[in-house]
Amino acid sequence: MAKKRGQNEGSIRKRKDGTWEARVTVFIDTNGKQVRKSLYGKTKKEAFEKMTDLQNSLQKGILTNPTEITISDWLEQYMLKYKKKYVRPATYNNYAVKVNNHINPIIGHYKLKSLQQIHVQDMVNRLQDKGLSPSTVKDIYKLLHNALETAMDAGYIVRNPANRVKLPKIQRPQINVLTTEQQDAFVEQAKKTYMGSMYIFDLCTGMRLGELLALRWSDIDFPNDKLSVNHSLYKAKDPDDPSSRWRLYFGAPKTEAGKRTIPLNDVAIKVLADVFERQEESKKKAGEAYEDDDLVFCTQLGRPLDPNNMRRTFYSICDKIGVKGLHPHCLRHTFTTRGAENDVDVRVMQRLLGHSNIQQTANTYTHVLDTLKQEDIKKLESTVKY
Repeated sequence: MAKKRGQNEGSIRKRKDGTWEARVTVFIDTNGKQVRKSLYGKTKKEAFEKMTDLQNSLQKGILTNPTEITISDWLEQYMLKYKKKYVRPATYNNYAVKVNNHINPIIGHYKLKSLQQIHVQDMVNRLQDKGLSPSTVKDIYKLLHNALETAMDAGYIVRNPANRVKLPKIQRPQINVLTTEQQDAFVEQAKKTYMGSMYIFDLCTGMRLGELLALRWSDIDFPNDKLSVNHSLYKAKDPDDPSSRWRLYFGAPKTEAGKRTIPLNDVAIKVLADVFERQEESKKKAGEAYEDDDLVFCTQLGRPLDPNNMRRTFYSICDKIGVKGLHPHCLRHTFTTRGAENDVDVRVMQRLLGHSNIQQTANTYTHVLDTLKQEDIKKLESTVKY
């Protein structure tokens, strides 16, 4: 008599249509009956890899009985096994807030196998009713959709109930930038502010705030007038201890496109020269108390600048020149706008900004071109006699 397969054991066979089927014993019910899951692949190797992934997940305790696990249980495992080691602490904390504050209170009690599309649609609708922005609702939905997609890949559900859900429309956000006159005033005021030079440098390079705060002297190639963006600084709590204090972390840029080279014009070089000179003076004053981490923009003791403090510096500069409604990222938009106004090719600008998608760059260019069209059409008024 053939030996009965135990829990987590599997088999592979070739089907009549040429594809391969792997079958895994997921669990054994109270009556001693095997509950098996079929996984399919175009090749034997693909089917084997899917079977191995499922077996590993079962052995690690991700799932013992897929008929009983709830959405809340699965999201907890998904976060720990599929997210924690692969995203930044700040991103992980952001995901945890979405799960704990928005997903679980609405659908966390449903069994994974019982969740239906209408439940997900109800969640999306209720989040909108709570007053969350369309982009936030979409981000929450995407996190849930990806978690369910992973559950399907692992063989716990046969389809993704989050598919074909209607999402709120996201309107293109208004892009606020400094006018040329405001930019001149901003630069003059920034010169009078400690580390205001960082924001002047931003107007020359279009870098993200985290990239500026992580910039090191070793990233700058002075002989060839260019710099390399290799790191980013961000602030987050310890994912293992949500009650812990906020900490500063150095990490890689968010995307591969973020790792880039930016040419430096004469103004940018002059800003760096001034920063270097002031930094040398700080080193002399601080003596052994100075912590030299090779940072370009840092405190007077060489330590990393806190992003929140630098945002306050930005708002202070804007207040003093009478500009309202801007945030530090607007300097990046301002850099892009000056590029569009001076006919810099959108593909070149995309690489300078580190956008992975050219549409991100094109959106700002479209905004600028619409404004320029209004100005240019006025030039034609005198050509028509009426």
